Amino acid sequence: MISALDTHEKVKSLTAVGFTDAQVTKTDIADLRREMADIKAELVKWVVGVGFAQVAIILAVLKLFPAAHP
Repeated sequence: MISALDTHEKVKSLTAVGFTDAQVTKTDIADLRREMADIKAELVKWVVGVGFAQVAIILAVLKLFPAAHP
């Protein structure tokens, strides 16, 4: 399950390990969110494509062996 990104906690954790405030900006976090959205969209495309491929393979097998189903 995807949860909301707590930007304040993320900034605190990054500054705790040595990042400066200048290195951790809202632009960086916005870029991260944009990359995550792009990855999500790409994943949805793959899942839908694989689903269509599975349906096509099942239909092809059923057409090749018509006696195998009622």
